[in-house]
Amino acid sequence: TLVAKFITARIADGRAPNTIKDYRRVLDPFAQRCQAGPLTRDAIRDYAAHLRTLGWKDGTVAIHIRNLRAFLRWLHDEGHTPDNLAGAIKAPRQVIRHELPITPDEVRQLLATCDRATFHGRRDRALILLLCDTGLRCGEIVRLRAGDWRREPESSGGYLLIYAPKTHTYRYAILGQAATAALESYLAPRGDLRSTPGAPFVGVERDAPLFSLANGQPMKTRAIGSLLVRRSAAAGLERCRTHPHIFRKAFVTSALDNGMDTERVRVLAGWTTMAMFKVYADSSLGRLQEAHRRAGPVDRMAEKWKSDSGTILKTRS
Repeated sequence: TLVAKFITARIADGRAPNTIKDYRRVLDPFAQRCQAGPLTRDAIRDYAAHLRTLGWKDGTVAIHIRNLRAFLRWLHDEGHTPDNLAGAIKAPRQVIRHELPITPDEVRQLLATCDRATFHGRRDRALILLLCDTGLRCGEIVRLRAGDWRREPESSGGYLLIYAPKTHTYRYAILGQAATAALESYLAPRGDLRSTPGAPFVGVERDAPLFSLANGQPMKTRAIGSLLVRRSAAAGLERCRTHPHIFRKAFVTSALDNGMDTERVRVLAGWTTMAMFKVYADSSLGRLQEAHRRAGPVDRMAEKWKSDSGTILKTRS
């Protein structure tokens, strides 16, 4: 009963549907397990220990514990428990998976498998370049409609309006010249572009999915992952190198390496705080080696010794 009330309260607060789904997934089994006895600190710790015996990844366990702690805090705030039982278990540390971003050569290999003479080739090419140029999440991409695409007059690139259901806000996703050309090449045969630059799609097509299957039905998030698996297999790449989120990591890393300031990267990535930078921002081995070559302490020390020795020799002569 309390779980149901908590979820109703979160719906009333305007939480996103996926967040509500996560609460149900976490709290329903917790409620069933707690029916055998009173809700105590020991019972909560036993459940948290049970989660760690299921063979789940650390990130999955962390999601369960975070949502469980939110429920326990709510119980105290609403007066259902005298103490804040969330203190019985610690908040999990953020799990950071070390994973190098996809490289330009790997992107080039993927694009080489896309035949521009076919619908799937044009669509997949546009989607891959969109992932690289914007770092959009799969859930954001499948929600895009034709009316979300804009092209400003006198501009070589365009942009998309991205809606975030979790925060009920919009943000821009900017596309460069190459990604814009690929997207318009994919969209042109649909005949739903205005002739006037800068204008959105019109008519009934405005609500059509931006990325669709060949039959016109909207793509699902799994479809994006599946097409990347097929393209990576055709390109001879490892499957683990081309999952959708690795493009988001590459976008953040490349933007920072190319000189974009952290505040604008945060805005374009759709983060409300800077906390996610340490998860996504990474540097390839080559970039780390180049940075160390320029500023490595021992080499700089050796150069100073060499410079000082030359000064001493000149003084003596």
